[in-house]
Amino acid sequence: MGAAVAEKPATPKKRPRRPKRPLPHHPAAPVEEDPGPSEDFLIAFESVKDPNDPYWRDIYTDMLKESLPLFAKDILGMEVAPHLMDWGEAVNEHSRLAILAARDHGKSAFFSYAYPIWRAWSEPGVEVYLFSRTLEQAQDLLDIVIYGKNNLQGLIDLKHLSYLFPTKDDL
Repeated sequence: MGAAVAEKPATPKKRPRRPKRPLPHHPAAPVEEDPGPSEDFLIAFESVKDPNDPYWRDIYTDMLKESLPLFAKDILGMEVAPHLMDWGEAVNEHSRLAILAARDHGKSAFFSYAYPIWRAWSEPGVEVYLFSRTLEQAQDLLDIVIYGKNNLQGLIDLKHLSYLFPTKDDL
């Protein structure tokens, strides 16, 4: 008779762990060099803008509807830093978003000023909610959207967007 060989029980294989990657906005995140569009391309792009060309108007309007940073820069006159470009991309990719950034990074100006105006313009009839720690802060943010403050123009100042502001007849 042959000797019985005891088989070793099979151990479940562990899935290899993915290495942790820092978030893109994290200071320890690796900086990827993105050359972006060439300066010649940008100059050519700027020279193509012709408000009287119906094709350009349609393309430009579509671009504004797709890009919050472009809308903030071209329509609202805001200075758009590179991190705001990232936030604008995140707005397009995610239906819910939490942004954690230090003071003076433009969170309120971008999300409590530019975003509601952009959404109201790009999606007529959409409801946008402004949340803040207190009712007074929320009212101040809404006043900035409507009346402006410092270098931010209000809806009543932006002639091409003033129709978004309710008139006495609407109330």
